[in-house]
Amino acid sequence: AVTPRAHDANAMALAMDAASDVHRGGLDDSHACPICRETFSDAFNTMCGHTFCYACIVEHLARAHACPCCAQPLTAESLFPNLALDKLLKQLSRSGQLPGSPRSGTASPALGSDGALATTTTTTT
Repeated sequence: AVTPRAHDANAMALAMDAASDVHRGGLDDSHACPICRETFSDAFNTMCGHTFCYACIVEHLARAHACPCCAQPLTAESLFPNLALDKLLKQLSRSGQLPGSPRSGTASPALGSDGALATTTTTTT
């Protein structure tokens, strides 16, 4: 039998807590991306418990290797998608309960078959 790793259980708990908070209290400033201050687009969590838009945190990680909220060390490999929050935000948006909409035009993250963030490199010639 396969048992989940401890960090996987912690990651799921963080994602569910964030989605639950939005469902209970609606979207407020604490549920907007701390980088762009807009509704999350492709929400990703860090192991330190913060949530960001995928595009925002990847852009930040290109310049710094620490969480922009608490300065804990951070790498792209330690990010995980908050699918529960994304699903809830889409439902609220469709029902008209969400003011505004997530930023558009950002590429969705590539996830591996295990659900982990797939890192890619781009080369130009």
